[in-house]
Order: sequence, then C-alpha cells, then structure tokens
Amino acid sequence: MTRLRYREGEPVQVRERRREHWVELDDEGRAVELAGKPPGWLKVAERVVAEEGMNVNRAGRVFVTLHERRDIEDLTRRLAESSLAVYEELLDELG
Repeated sequence: MTRLRYREGEPVQVRERRREHWVELDDEGRAVELAGKPPGWLKVAERVVAEEGMNVNRAGRVFVTLHERRDIEDLTRRLAESSLAVYEELLDELG
C-alpha cells in the first residue's frame, strides 16, 4: 500500500507477483475501475503511463514487468503514481 489515494477511503495499492527472476507490479485495474471506461479511455491511459515507462492493458490494469534485480521499491512508487495519474486524467479529460 502507498500513501497515495485515488479519493477518500481508496488507497492506491500495488500488487507484486514473482515468477522465477521476474517481478510484475500492477494496480489490479483499480484506477480505471474507479474512473470508468468512457469512450477513448484506453488512448488516454496509454499516453499517461508511457510517460513513466509503464503499460496498461485493455482490461485497465496498469503494470510493469521487471527483472528482480532492479529497484522494485522505486518502480512500485512510480507505478502507484502512474496509476493515480491515469485515474485523474480519465476524470479530467473524459469525466
């Protein structure tokens, strides 16, 4: 869990999953779930996450896959910030 909040009572959480030497971090699709999927949401989300080198899939999950030797703490923070940015941008542009 991070100190970031989508809104009151909704903390930004990052899930970590490990497989061999790889780690996947994701927001479980929460940013898009809370903001909704109005027309054009995926293009907006893709633009936002690209700024930090993250990814978003059609289900709305913001994620990154990395080798376990990388700085997971820094990437967890950046992914949380990207997730929050997706949420805010969807509300601003499409809400």
